[in-house]
Amino acid sequence: MNPSQVAPRIVPHKSRTVSLLATLALLSLATAAGAQHANSQTSVSQATSVSEHLTHEPTSGAEPAPSSGGASGTARLGHERFGSSEVELGEDESRAEAVAPSMPVDDCSWTFAGSARMAVKLRTQSDGTNYARFNDGAPIDVSQWFQLVCPFQSRVPSQVPRASAIQGLETIVVTLHGFLMAAGFEADHDIHCEIAASPQWNQDHVVVEVPPGPDYCDARKTMWGLVKADMGAANADTTGTKWVMHHPAEVLVTGYVFLDSPHASAGTEYCKENGGRGMQNPPGAASQVRGLWELHPVLSAKALGGQK
Repeated sequence: MNPSQVAPRIVPHKSRTVSLLATLALLSLATAAGAQHANSQTSVSQATSVSEHLTHEPTSGAEPAPSSGGASGTARLGHERFGSSEVELGEDESRAEAVAPSMPVDDCSWTFAGSARMAVKLRTQSDGTNYARFNDGAPIDVSQWFQLVCPFQSRVPSQVPRASAIQGLETIVVTLHGFLMAAGFEADHDIHCEIAASPQWNQDHVVVEVPPGPDYCDARKTMWGLVKADMGAANADTTGTKWVMHHPAEVLVTGYVFLDSPHASAGTEYCKENGGRGMQNPPGAASQVRGLWELHPVLSAKALGGQK
């Protein structure tokens, strides 16, 4: 029986006051218990509602562990819209800033926030003093890039060094000529750029990465300046952090060969499989990035002849 349904007990006159007090106490307890139960149910309902909301929000701010799937899968991890361009994010891009960054993307005071092969990614001009200059330093196109890096497959050591470049493979300076197809600001504060041989999207893309910091400042401002100009021409928000170019810009970029090995697994073909990297345009489409070889870091960049 519910305590609130208990009727007052009739007692002799001398104990009536005590009995009434006891009954009032029981009624008070029953009322409090009912209110607490109702509040508890409301709290559970509210908590469930908040949990469901958070579950369905994009989680692109998170930084996942390096891919162990190797291959070319581009799992659907959410997308972002900037102006009229909608881009679905591949594995690397899912780590991009989910909200507007605290400073402009091309601000030179950003510092590197990653860890994987950090020393190799942050090599400077002086580190490459004794590096080989491919093609005597003259620019190469995207097809020549793949002619350079694809034969490296059998020469990659079973254990890729974390803190030093692979001698003879990553100790090469390359100047690449092509078109800037897309770019994005990543959670480690690199600017991820995709370069193709011509201004058409559906072809092989090469990843070139511009790290944060003063050693890469000019290249960073050049590349992101092209992105902002394209955003502005499309009447889009120029504070966005990812963009597929409406009018790809012709560029020359110079940097060091780099193997993005954290995205590889046993048996990965480094010249073919992209490890889930690259932008998907439109959402759900396969990334156009080919292979795990990059120019990283980009040390200098030059815009050629405007945008197409």
